[in-house]
Amino acid sequence: MERENAYEQTSPLSPHQFYISPTFYHIHRERSFNTGSSKQHNFIYGVHAGYDRIKRCRLYGGLNALYAAGKLQGRSAKGHKLKSCYREGNVEGRVGYTFQMKRGWMPTFVPYLGYGYLCETNKFLKPSPVIHKMRISYDYFTVGFLSLFYPHPSWGIGINFKTRFLFTSKCKISDDPDPHQRDSTISLEHKIQYRFELPLIYRLNGWADKLALSVVPFYEYRHYGGHPDFPFDFAETKMNNYGFDFRCLYMF
Repeated sequence: MERENAYEQTSPLSPHQFYISPTFYHIHRERSFNTGSSKQHNFIYGVHAGYDRIKRCRLYGGLNALYAAGKLQGRSAKGHKLKSCYREGNVEGRVGYTFQMKRGWMPTFVPYLGYGYLCETNKFLKPSPVIHKMRISYDYFTVGFLSLFYPHPSWGIGINFKTRFLFTSKCKISDDPDPHQRDSTISLEHKIQYRFELPLIYRLNGWADKLALSVVPFYEYRHYGGHPDFPFDFAETKMNNYGFDFRCLYMF
């Protein structure tokens, strides 16, 4: 009993963890054509919120949602200037199991499986040579893990990793100013995506001991394979995103 009480007193984070975070990241988006590649980039900003239940030797459950938007700029494969309004949304749920040691730095490892939905909208604006809106959406399965260890009772640091396996993915092209050009939906080849995170957490003390602050640098790679279709072929698209979350956690 004394050992269990000692664990409860020194465990830095409570099992139920709600967080909300401003997020900002840099997007580098490249589409490959026979004549070359079009490239767009810029910073986008948004909000990220979620919940995790992490308790030693118990089932894990997690849920998160993201919305972010901004303006991208770049050049087409032929050198024309590109400008667009970009936004994306993501919802994901996860289940897994928590492995955690009681002593030392209390290393914690949480493998999980999950399911999610992601949608990206890129609306091209003048002076882009082609004015239309592209909306990529897909469901996916995810496999990954969370990890954390505590070098100090108030501090935690970890590595998180996930992969996404896409299905039901499609791209809708709409809002063409040409009245003779109808909206169309085209297929794309499914590719594996992945994301790395390096969370650093500080738990507040005293009257604010149910709160924690966290900075989470991350890198995310997205890949959509080229696919022949009608009336358009989908061009292979790769995205490299890197940025930060600044999370405020409430725990009990």
